[in-house]
Formats: sequence, structure tokens, C-alpha cells
Amino acid sequence: MKYIICLLVSVLLVGCPSEDNTVYCEKVSVCEEESEMICNKNDSGCGQDCHYYVVEHCWEECKDESR
Repeated sequence: MKYIICLLVSVLLVGCPSEDNTVYCEKVSVCEEESEMICNKNDSGCGQDCHYYVVEHCWEECKDESR
């Protein structure tokens, strides 16, 4: 029991490892864009109603020297 308490106390005192301790890299924002057009016939049967959707996904990653 004492072993578990000592282990918990030491973890609380030391804390969890932070992400800052990892290998340093310059972070850049990378984005991809997806577009889609959906068309449906009008209720009158003449022509179409079209809707154009654009979705952009962005995330951070380490800068690559080849970019």
C-alpha cells in the first residue's frame, strides 16, 4: 500500500511529460480544400437548382524542408 501511495505522490510531484519536451520543429499550418456541386431538378421540371459546397480542412505539422 505504501508503494502505491509513494508512486502516486511522485507522479503528482513530477507531473506528466509535456509536449514541449519533444523534438523541436517549426510548426506550419497545412490546409486542403474540397469542393462539391450538387444539382437537383426544379419542382417544375424545368432547369436545376445547384449548390456549391467548399470545405477546408487545416492542421498543424512540422515544417518539411522539401516544401
